[in-house]
Amino acid sequence: MTVFVESPSPIPPPLSDLATLHTVPISERPRVTWAQFANALAIGVVFNLGCVLVNVAQFVVLLPLKVLHFVPFGRRLYDAGIRRSKGAFGTLLGERLLWFS
Repeated sequence: MTVFVESPSPIPPPLSDLATLHTVPISERPRVTWAQFANALAIGVVFNLGCVLVNVAQFVVLLPLKVLHFVPFGRRLYDAGIRRSKGAFGTLLGERLLWFS
């Protein structure tokens, strides 16, 4: 005779259960799993590290090009670098959006 014991499933509940989750009092909602916690931690680390790296690149590489305007073709390099750093930050925002969806 085989006895099956129900254990909490790592599979998320069906969408119909998630749609009504806002009606359940907070104290009765399911606990946050380790996978959800690790995912949230990874999002925070990746996004913040990316923001810091973009900002450091702007200060270390692009600021001297802006300040030292006598460097030949410095203005073009500065403009191109600012465009790329804006694109990198936009990519970070898109990554965060996709990660949360």
